Amino acid sequence: IYGKNTEKAVINFQKANKIVIDGIAGKQTQSLLYSKTTTSRGTSTSRDSYSTDLYWLSRIIHAEAEGEPYSGKVAVGSVILNRVASRDFPNTVKSVIFEYYQNIPQFSPVAEGTIYNNPSEESIKAAKEALSGQKPVGNSTYFFNPKKAEGKWIVKNKTYVAQIGEHVFYK
Repeated sequence: IYGKNTEKAVINFQKANKIVIDGIAGKQTQSLLYSKTTTSRGTSTSRDSYSTDLYWLSRIIHAEAEGEPYSGKVAVGSVILNRVASRDFPNTVKSVIFEYYQNIPQFSPVAEGTIYNNPSEESIKAAKEALSGQKPVGNSTYFFNPKKAEGKWIVKNKTYVAQIGEHVFYK
C-alpha cells in the first residue's frame, strides 16, 4: 500500500541520497534502494561496504530499539549480523533488513517506513559495537517485543536466549 507514510519515507530516502525528490519510488530511487553491497556472510570487504553496513545497521537499531537500553541496541544489531552470517538468510546487512517472507517484511520499520530515519549517536555507537563483534545475545537470529507482536512461531520453533528491555531474543 503506497500511502502517505510510504511517500514520506520515499521523500526522506531521496533527500538522504541526494537524488530527485518527487515522492515516487521510480527507477532511480529503486535502483539506489536495492543496489547490492559487497558484504559477504558478515565480513566487510572494503571501507565502502563497512560504511553501508554501518548506515543501515544504525538505522534498523534506531527504528527497532530507540527506547531500549544500550545493550538492547547492540543486541538488535547483533541479530542482524547473525542473520548475515547464517546461510538461512540473505548475506548483506541491507538485504537482511529488507527481506520479505510471504510478502511480509521481516522487520516492521520496513513496513512502516521508519527505517528511513536519522539514527541517534547511541544507535550509531551500538551499530559500531555490533560490527566489531559484540554479541550480547550470542547467536540469536530472532527478536520481538511481546507487548507489540505475538511471535508465536518464534516461541514454538526457536530457543529462548534472553530478554533485554522489552525485547526477547531467540536462536
